[in-house]
Amino acid sequence: MTRRTETAAPFRPSLRRTINSVADTPRWAFAFHRLHALPLTALGLVAATERFFSRLYDDLPRLPLEALTLTSRVVLVGYVIHLAIRKDPEVAFGRGEAVVPKRHPTTTADFLPYLLGQGVLLGAATLLFNHLPENVLVAYVPEADRPLYFACLLAAKNLTVIPFTLIWMTGIARRQLLRAEPE
Repeated sequence: MTRRTETAAPFRPSLRRTINSVADTPRWAFAFHRLHALPLTALGLVAATERFFSRLYDDLPRLPLEALTLTSRVVLVGYVIHLAIRKDPEVAFGRGEAVVPKRHPTTTADFLPYLLGQGVLLGAATLLFNHLPENVLVAYVPEADRPLYFACLLAAKNLTVIPFTLIWMTGIARRQLLRAEPE
């Protein structure tokens, strides 16, 4: 029995560190989203409005509205990258204030558990926020109300889930820049 404890002891801190590392990125994304809620909501409102009305009305001009949604998403990604990577004093990448990081020095054994953990969390979020409302909960909505249900669902996802996921993905890149060593 002592032998088992000796072999498991070095594994536990490493596992705990990996779990904490995996949880840090979504935690940072929540804090970032809370801090910048007003502009993020305003940018998400453009796509949410387009998705809501496009789902309810078939005679709307699709191409200009899709272009507007795409533009709002590009602006959202640019805004998040600007604040999270360029303006953050911890990273300060791209402004000439920090040295350009070299290739990340971590090994596969260090980075792969983090990346797999992010995949598991994103998979769970997909099941919770995509599969559950679109495939399970819709069974409880009367057939006549389903267009309104899907319109409201798409609007809500464009205000919350999509911006948060984009922030989360930026957080993964940000974490790697923070861990990189300067040249």
